[in-house]
Amino acid sequence: MTATTEISVNELRGLLARQAPVTIVDVRPTEERVEWSIPGSQHIDAYERLKTGDEHALDELEIPAGAPVVTVCAAGRTSLIAADLLRRRGVDAISLTGGMKAWSL
Repeated sequence: MTATTEISVNELRGLLARQAPVTIVDVRPTEERVEWSIPGSQHIDAYERLKTGDEHALDELEIPAGAPVVTVCAAGRTSLIAADLLRRRGVDAISLTGGMKAWSL
């Protein structure tokens, strides 16, 4: 992936179509995830903790080594926080631009 902080829906769809190694982490509340999600994505209900600045919101998340991470939320703002938090832990992480709203279009 690139040195940017975000990835477009089309770029992510391309990675998935090529079966490129990528871990998608959905940080939305459980009730939102139940309604719809990206197939194969991991879920951690960290939305509220991320919004309040909890530095440990993603501590229990297990990320496979060597694969970049794409964080996802509803509109793409909270997933930016998640990606930043993961990058500070040394993870190659970026956020899905526009979140699930953009994914659904």
